[in-house]
Amino acid sequence: MAYVAISNALISSTQNNIIKMRDKEQDAVKAPAERLTVPSTDANLELLVWGNHLHLRDQMPEDWKKTSNRVNARIAYSVNADTNSSFEFVFETVDPIEVPITKHDSYYGHNITVPEDSHLLPPIAKEAVAHRKFCLETDLKWKEIKSQVVQFLESAKSLNEALKLWPALSLYISDEYIDRVNNNPKREKTASKAEEIMASISIDQLTAAAVASKLTV
Repeated sequence: MAYVAISNALISSTQNNIIKMRDKEQDAVKAPAERLTVPSTDANLELLVWGNHLHLRDQMPEDWKKTSNRVNARIAYSVNADTNSSFEFVFETVDPIEVPITKHDSYYGHNITVPEDSHLLPPIAKEAVAHRKFCLETDLKWKEIKSQVVQFLESAKSLNEALKLWPALSLYISDEYIDRVNNNPKREKTASKAEEIMASISIDQLTAAAVASKLTV
């Protein structure tokens, strides 16, 4: 087996492979629409727009209100205590809907903020939230995989040693490097701290993730 160093190019190539695995997993799940057309009299939308002030709408001065054909709902979501994000779900109304004038409005419509667990959100919006959470979860999973794989590679003296200690690592490595390793046998005499790093990373989980990605159509 030919000696192959742990170069920046090898690490960059491996990182790109892992990103492709992440994208492959995410692309396998179709993203739902993030907009919905509803009548201006939609009761849930009115409650989302006016909240606890809905009963005061008719009492408000006209210059405190306006009409809009679009309500942009900023939906906040998270997958754990350390990750928070949000996205915009758009309600387009068949006829203009009356909305309060706020400093958060823009040229693109009336803007509101909605929690992910609001019972007023339509099913398609909840599906959009679930898909965004899935994407965030897979981002976090593959980010950790990339970190551990790179940590292991950087701890090895060569790709040869890394593959000897962890054969399934080849699932993350580009064919060009595997082919180079398989050429012209050459024995390595010294060890590195790769074996020590192996004890601190989840080899089985990393291998399972790569195998699952390879098997995904």
